[in-house]
Amino acid sequence: MSFGFRKSFSSGPFRMTFSKSGISLSAGAGGTRLTAGPRGTHVSFSKGGFSYRTRVDTPGRNPIASQPTPRQQEPTERPARQ
Repeated sequence: MSFGFRKSFSSGPFRMTFSKSGISLSAGAGGTRLTAGPRGTHVSFSKGGFSYRTRVDTPGRNPIASQPTPRQQEPTERPARQ
């Protein structure tokens, strides 16, 4: 079993949460909430014990990490032997 840490502060419809994975901000009222944090942006709805959550942003791609690393080509000509 592992332990975690999470602390949140609320003011009106806004909430700021500090956890091991980072800081997230959320806003909402009446069972609807929009959350932005290190795992993306989500919208959630809940009513009467039922809930629904979906991601509203597309996962970002790191263009540098997705490019293959160029291989160093070996020289095609060999130096002449003397």
